[in-house]
Amino acid sequence: MGLSFSPDGRYLGIVEKLADGSNAVVVWDVQEDRMRSHIAISRSFSDYPGVELTWTPDGKYLTFGNSGRTYPIQFWNPMTGALAKEAPASVSAYALHFNSDGSKVLAENAPIARSSVFRIYNVDDWSYQEVDEKDLYIRALSWVGDSQVLVLGSVRRNEAGAEATAQSAKLGFKENDAVARLIDLTGQRPPTTVMLAPSLPHVVERNGVSRTWYEDQLVSFPFLLPDHQGGRVLAGFGHIISTKTMDVLTYASIDELVTHKYPGELDQRNASISPDGAYIYLKGSARPGSNEARNLVLDANTGKPAFWFKGGHESIAVSPDGKWLATGDGSSISIARIE
Repeated sequence: MGLSFSPDGRYLGIVEKLADGSNAVVVWDVQEDRMRSHIAISRSFSDYPGVELTWTPDGKYLTFGNSGRTYPIQFWNPMTGALAKEAPASVSAYALHFNSDGSKVLAENAPIARSSVFRIYNVDDWSYQEVDEKDLYIRALSWVGDSQVLVLGSVRRNEAGAEATAQSAKLGFKENDAVARLIDLTGQRPPTTVMLAPSLPHVVERNGVSRTWYEDQLVSFPFLLPDHQGGRVLAGFGHIISTKTMDVLTYASIDELVTHKYPGELDQRNASISPDGAYIYLKGSARPGSNEARNLVLDANTGKPAFWFKGGHESIAVSPDGKWLATGDGSSISIARIE
């Protein structure tokens, strides 16, 4: 259900869904090719789309975050599988994003929550700074430096805040547009907002009743995947953002993604980015044993396909040192050396 390499690239965290519906995490030693530990997960939070297994930057702990305000954030020792500590957080930390030294963490809410607020926690005492982007519904968050945060969101609708929507209108955006915003937490650089995709209405007829809704034009589950050097971010399927210039490279149209010309299924478990930001790895939906090559290495500089390859149909991850690529097919994991 999910793959995540340790910061040094030696260990691979593998999220399992067991026969009884519960979850577990296997920590695999890539160097010695053996299981290092097995972690039983008391709650099924790891089932939720968009939630991924997260290592702390020092590699000492694994976590998912938490599933609600009443649950603590649990950290496991990856070497022993034991629960190492629990940390309180007064917000649903749907996903956690640590900064480079592990001193701070972004707490990401569920993208369907339609919230304009996110929090940055200090890991030592779990005090927090709260940021409110009043004109946006925040869908995903990412660090792109120790003092800069990239936000993926959609412009709020009038009924949710006319004043906030007017603020976006001044920037040239309209309701439901999908945008990305770079925020400098020090205030030294003004926020920069760029368009990812303009809003388009979709009319759905059911039982003789027509309803108009907006898909925010992100096609799949909204997510942000940054490279380790902070230069590029994969923004959902279809968009690559340069965080230095905030230029947006759109490598696939909505139609190309919907018709699966380019792979990309559900969430960020099926995508990864090389540490230097040069390549994007996209996981397709080919079934185990299929001869169809549905996995793609994409050139992040040009947006062009560089290499198609076969593999499983669930989960993909590249190691932080750029040497290993792991793919899962639901029952087994393949680990390939990247040359």
